[in-house]
Amino acid sequence: MKYSILKLSMIFLLSWLVAASEQAFSQGTKRQASLSDELINQIKQIEASINSTSISNIEAMLAPEVLLNIRGGESGLFSTNQTVVILRNYLITKKIIQFNFSKMEITKEPFFATGGGVYAFKGKREHFQIYIGFVLRDGRLFLSQFNIY
Repeated sequence: MKYSILKLSMIFLLSWLVAASEQAFSQGTKRQASLSDELINQIKQIEASINSTSISNIEAMLAPEVLLNIRGGESGLFSTNQTVVILRNYLITKKIIQFNFSKMEITKEPFFATGGGVYAFKGKREHFQIYIGFVLRDGRLFLSQFNIY
C-alpha cells in the first residue's frame, strides 16, 4: 500500500513537472516569436526611414546611449538627442537612391541587421553599408548601435 501511494505520488509529481516545463517552454517560445516580430517591424521602419532620409520613426527606438560610427564623420557614444541630430545632419546631405537590410539576426542576441545601398552626393553615386544593433532592456528593444560605412 505504501509502495502504491509513493508510486502514485511520484507519477503525479513527474506529470506536474513535465506540464510546468512545457508551459514555460511555450511561453518562452511565444515571447521569442513576439520579440522577433517586433525586431522585424523595427528593422523595416528603420529601412523606410533611411530610404526617405527622415529619422522621425527611429527616434523612439533609440537607447539612452547609442554607439554611432559614420565613415568620415562622427564616432563615439552619444545620447539619444545627439544621435538624432547627427543622423539627421548626415541624411540631409545625401540623396538616398536605394537601401535595404539584407542580413538580420532576430532569434538570439546580439540582435542586428546589416545591409547596403546607394546614395547620390555632389553628382556622384556612392555605395554605403549600415549596421544596426539592438539591446534588450527590461523587456524592451532599443537601437543601441548605428554604423554607416
